[in-house]
Amino acid sequence: AAHGLGLDYGDRVRLEGVLATPQAATNPGAFSWRDYLARRAVYCELRVKRPGAVEDLGPTRLNPFLHLAVVVRRRVLTALHDGLPPTEAAVLSGILIGHRTELSPDLLADFVHTGTVHILASAGLHVGILAFWLERLGRKLTLPRKLQVLLLIGCLVLYALVCGGRPAVVRAVIMACLYFGAVLFEREPDGPTTVAAASLLILLLQPTALLEPGFQLSFLTILTLSLTMPVWDGFWRPRVTARISRPLAAKAVLWAVEGIGLSCLAQLGSLPVVAAAYDQVSLSGWLANLLVVPALFVLIPLGFVGVLLLGVWHTAGLWLLAGAGWGIGRVLAVVHGFGASSWSFRAV
Repeated sequence: AAHGLGLDYGDRVRLEGVLATPQAATNPGAFSWRDYLARRAVYCELRVKRPGAVEDLGPTRLNPFLHLAVVVRRRVLTALHDGLPPTEAAVLSGILIGHRTELSPDLLADFVHTGTVHILASAGLHVGILAFWLERLGRKLTLPRKLQVLLLIGCLVLYALVCGGRPAVVRAVIMACLYFGAVLFEREPDGPTTVAAASLLILLLQPTALLEPGFQLSFLTILTLSLTMPVWDGFWRPRVTARISRPLAAKAVLWAVEGIGLSCLAQLGSLPVVAAAYDQVSLSGWLANLLVVPALFVLIPLGFVGVLLLGVWHTAGLWLLAGAGWGIGRVLAVVHGFGASSWSFRAV
């Protein structure tokens, strides 16, 4: 509703409405909005029913870093709507910065049924892809290693703010900062230590996060992958390298096998939480994610570079956004194809 009124993060408003207690679950075991808000220390809500009861007081004064995040966020949304059709712009804005308020209910339902809705909510996958490309860029520029890490951490923190400080992206950025930050203290990055330290830090700040499905999904999926992927890789790598002598062919097969492992094992790790929290499981998720997730490694850098160039070299920016739009079209074809199938998910 705020976006429909032209409001965004950093704006000040005056509201006129009625204070009320949030609604509890209407059926046993159903989702409770009251409990959800209580875990965030929110115990009442202000219900505003008329657009005229919302008065925009203009932007508030922010510190330079927050101001930069707001400017970047608005620039991304404006550029995407200028350079792409509405549907492609809505999907790409969800992929880049987690802004998905403009998606139609039917399209969002297809993403949910195919288990690919996570690509529209900036989280660990998106932070990992962004960190991957930023690290490669730093190495291409032959910057000192510690300077690379400092710039990478700064970009990731800015990205979390651009995404509105959503819990999922904040969790992922904390883990990435702890992992890469080990270099600043001349220590070897360690995955399990990073996961443990990040979860401890988050729970110290908000103990009730332990009860949130988002927290459970993040860490359960990461722990599942960290424990099972070495076993998966250890089983397939020697067999592939023994049977395929050509290096490029072997590398391609290993990439495909690793992608299959990541997709299947991530779905397996998240299955209990998804079933308990959302009352459904996706039967097509492993295949849909296998087809959709690799595209993000191209769509995310293509989208951000296109937005950046649009204000400097307009034609080049439009071409890059057009390429990203073509990729979004392929993603939508997969999501529609699986989402429309009766076997794509099951209610539990």
